[in-house]
Amino acid sequence: GDGNDRIEGNAVDNRLIGGRGNDRLSGRQGGDRLEGKQGRDRLIGGPGADRLLGQQGNDQLLGGGDRDLLLGGAGVDRLRGGDDSDVLRGGPGDDWLYGQGGDNNRLFGNSGSDTFVLERGNGTSLIQDFQLERDRIGLGRGVSFNQLNIQQDGRTTLIRLNNAPIAILRNIRADQLFQNDFIKL
Repeated sequence: GDGNDRIEGNAVDNRLIGGRGNDRLSGRQGGDRLEGKQGRDRLIGGPGADRLLGQQGNDQLLGGGDRDLLLGGAGVDRLRGGDDSDVLRGGPGDDWLYGQGGDNNRLFGNSGSDTFVLERGNGTSLIQDFQLERDRIGLGRGVSFNQLNIQQDGRTTLIRLNNAPIAILRNIRADQLFQNDFIKL
């Protein structure tokens, strides 16, 4: 509706739609589709393969325990994957993308000055569209620039933390990345 809605799904596949207010939609179990529409919405997936669409407003999208698709839309959005291989797509705003627990999370910032956040123990993020001099790589919990090993791997750049890969950047050369492309969070 038009107010600040709080809607929770159940154990089956749900389609939950917010409205103009600042909504909180929680899918729970099942393969859910959550649509925030307008406002500052918080969309929370569950243990199923969910589709979260923030659309307009500065939204928070939180994936769950399966292969989720998170689409930020307009606004400055924060997208956090879950415990499996997720796809996170920002929008025209300056978005923040967190791969979270699964390996092979695919992150697309799209337009805007986006921040791709890397944290210790959160698997490997495949950063698909890093834009030099516009986007940043955020170094979160347990990560500092001095701990990183950045190397060329074919047409991609591999970023390792203590010999474990934490990010792969497509179509970026390792010699193009400098310390000012990273920010400590």
